[in-house]
Amino acid sequence: MTQRTIDLLKESDCGLFGAITSKPNIEAQKELSPDIKNKGHIYSSPIVRLRQIFDLYTNMRPCKAYEGNPLNYRDNIDLVVFRENTQGLYAGVEFSPVPDHIFNALLTHDKMKKFENIPLDEIAISTRIFTKAGCSRIIRKAFEYAQKHDRKSVTLVEKPNVIRETSGMMTKEDRKISEKYPNIKFWETNIDAMCM
Repeated sequence: MTQRTIDLLKESDCGLFGAITSKPNIEAQKELSPDIKNKGHIYSSPIVRLRQIFDLYTNMRPCKAYEGNPLNYRDNIDLVVFRENTQGLYAGVEFSPVPDHIFNALLTHDKMKKFENIPLDEIAISTRIFTKAGCSRIIRKAFEYAQKHDRKSVTLVEKPNVIRETSGMMTKEDRKISEKYPNIKFWETNIDAMCM
């Protein structure tokens, strides 16, 4: 994405982003113009970059089944999904090959010991970064939407039983914020149960 595009968007009230396909790095590198190939350019999804630059943290997805559609699983589905778009894995902090200082820092964690003999060019690491502020604002956004649109409940979908620190932080913040909205039922469910 060019700086010119970013500057034009900063001067505009809104931008319309058409559907595109973000490609995995290997495929993206193959498609680079020959004049920029092998010059250290790293492909980054344009939509993820725009979300980061403009702090577009809310991905709000209404999901409604209209009665009578033969493709419906059932007719009465009416929910709105809020997904945080700038933190978690979308923070984009990844390493491959892994730098020595990062690898050595991670080796201070007991669960990293099983990876200590893997060559640094044979391991890839993606970090899932949550902040309290990031958790709080996406949760508040969901509750505010529910309140404004007379929704009965908000359900947190996470996996704090396994992803204990980041999902745990999201769950802790959600429980705190839910107390400020006593008229909206608050539910928690595991991502595996929700997908099932």
